[in-house]
Amino acid sequence: MRLKRILLSLTAFVLALSSALPAGAEAFTIPTGSTTSCRKNEAPVKAWWPNGGNSSNEVNIKAVDMAVDQYGYVWVITQNGDQLKASSYTIQIIDGTTFELKKSIKASDAGVADETNVGSYALSSIRRMGDCIVANGGKSWGKTPPQNVYIWKCSSDLNSIGKPTIKSLGSVNYGLGFGVYGDTSNGKLYFLGADKNNTMNSHSITGGSTIGSASTVNITIERPTRMAYIDPQSDGSFWVKNSGTYGIHYKADGTKIEEFNGTGMNGKPGRGQRHFTFKGQKLALCMNYTASTWVSPGLSLIDYTTGVGNNQKNILEGAAVKLSNHLQDKINFTGCDYLIKTADKHLVLYGLDCDGGIVRVEYNEESTLPGQIQNFTATARWEGAVQKVDLKWDGDAKATNYIVFDYTAGESSAVKVYEGS
Repeated sequence: MRLKRILLSLTAFVLALSSALPAGAEAFTIPTGSTTSCRKNEAPVKAWWPNGGNSSNEVNIKAVDMAVDQYGYVWVITQNGDQLKASSYTIQIIDGTTFELKKSIKASDAGVADETNVGSYALSSIRRMGDCIVANGGKSWGKTPPQNVYIWKCSSDLNSIGKPTIKSLGSVNYGLGFGVYGDTSNGKLYFLGADKNNTMNSHSITGGSTIGSASTVNITIERPTRMAYIDPQSDGSFWVKNSGTYGIHYKADGTKIEEFNGTGMNGKPGRGQRHFTFKGQKLALCMNYTASTWVSPGLSLIDYTTGVGNNQKNILEGAAVKLSNHLQDKINFTGCDYLIKTADKHLVLYGLDCDGGIVRVEYNEESTLPGQIQNFTATARWEGAVQKVDLKWDGDAKATNYIVFDYTAGESSAVKVYEGS
């Protein structure tokens, strides 16, 4: 009696390729149980949130912005006091998985300067820029004192992180719109024009030490507030998101390319929006308030691979977490960031409700794949005059399907003989 070799394979899920997607793009979903969060008045977040998280809709007691570094630490700016005073701000570096505080940096100790102009913030934005974290304040009204940026070199050893390198942009007057591109050796800093001045200003950084003069282009954008995220792209274009838009994409010369609508998003208010490519798909991570009521910011991941408008869709639909349900019209801020790990298989998303807490979503393709077949046996038997083989193996909790192939040595290919759960 001859036993044929049995080839067995299992899959945890199918990554369906759609003809509507560009070559190389893969649809993916966020598995159940991938979202964790913590409200501002709960442990461990209340240990580093201003006033222990016990204030609501306070213009001077809130989180302001966030960025995640390449080591998975999340840097959060918190404000507890007069927005003009550097002493009101602290940069909290927290564990990106547990949300526990790992290091605090007082803005005043870091060399952040006080502001004197009504409507300005001593510290209003923070971004990852290559292997550094960069923060700045906003000079949005009146006079034009020197504007600085503050650059920290990231490290897995937080004890080695000291005072930042401070770079001056000179006496310029910018609004609360900030973005970065590249790294601090050869990159660019982007600023929105002051108050209702619809301009985009970019400064080049060369050699890690010199900031060049501004290059300015005009854009057209609704300006109900001065807070905005700017997200430059590799082709020189840039996205701008503020509380009056769902997000607008401009060419390098300021010409509008495209504009999101509300599909898949909670609403317009909020400024947090980051753009990136993952598994060949064009994605926008957004943290927006509900409708126009400034209530309950929610995180969404918009897939616009096949275009904006009715083509855009929210990958996090049904997985969103709301951290607050109270009016937040005095807060104005929201924040978000992402981290891609291990060559396109691992994605971590963060959203900051600046009057509610922090949320984290993780997609890890490797953790969802089943392991190798265990305790596989093949037992030959006769059933009357018919030869049969009984196959047994241990089930895998991550497997949703098994496929059995029959292969005989010398034959050109295997034959699928079974598929099921």
